[in-house]
Amino acid sequence: GCLRCADEEAGDHGVAVRPSPSRLLRVSGMDASLVSETTLACPYFGRIVQLGTPRTASTFQWYMLCTIQRACALLDKNASLRVDCMSQRRPDDSRRPVLSVLKTHRPIEIEGLQDTGLRIFETCNQATCLSMSQLPGLNHAVVVRQPYELTQRWGLAGTLFSLMQPLFDLPETVALEVHTHMKYWSILRQCCGSQQSMYHRLELHGIARDQQASLHHPQGSYFDPSCEQYQLEAVERLFLGTLLARKFQEELWLAHGRPQERIRPGMCATWQTRIVAGADFNGYNWTGGTRGAWAA
Repeated sequence: GCLRCADEEAGDHGVAVRPSPSRLLRVSGMDASLVSETTLACPYFGRIVQLGTPRTASTFQWYMLCTIQRACALLDKNASLRVDCMSQRRPDDSRRPVLSVLKTHRPIEIEGLQDTGLRIFETCNQATCLSMSQLPGLNHAVVVRQPYELTQRWGLAGTLFSLMQPLFDLPETVALEVHTHMKYWSILRQCCGSQQSMYHRLELHGIARDQQASLHHPQGSYFDPSCEQYQLEAVERLFLGTLLARKFQEELWLAHGRPQERIRPGMCATWQTRIVAGADFNGYNWTGGTRGAWAA
């Protein structure tokens, strides 16, 4: 059977109108602006786009949206339903219904997407939060505009349970499956692969914390990835053992647009060896010095 994710009947794009949960979104004087006054059904059949300023946890938001759609798709009665998070539709899938989750850093790339089911999720920093998605025809589609600082304070649990769960009206069982999957993914995202934390990459390059050009955040703070506390091989196993990882084995990416960084056994050790040997952000060669290619 199928567990219904919305009590009301959904519209053409899976939109059920309810009061906005924006009262849940204020933390320490910072707001995740919930622009839309609707709640999205689970699964959502319109087009979802993640639009983010680089290095504002845009990949975190994109993968969470992708994971939510995947979890919801498993509950849907249509067994052929597919989730496309990389814009890589295969020819044999052309007639299968697709839940689309796109990602971009450039508003101009989605300017032509005028369909009524378009919903935009944004991540930004203090300099860009006021200027996001100002192209004509886009602003009406923005659902969430989330500052990086708030994402760091909330972490996974706050973002999922205070923002995404009420927004998508996720049943508790679905939200817990998403949390379990994302819990281990978030560790791997910060501590493995070519886009891991700048601070961890510099340490692998032999640059101690007190020698790094960008001051390392205090140990234990919500900005500190604390990679040294994890046995990453064990985290890989735990991640790959989650229900959603078992169902989507070929689509477990650490970074958008880098399918070669699919999470699999030994991936963390492989990238640690590469970085120690001189690789850096997105596989580019490290040029030395005390600053990584990108900020964490």
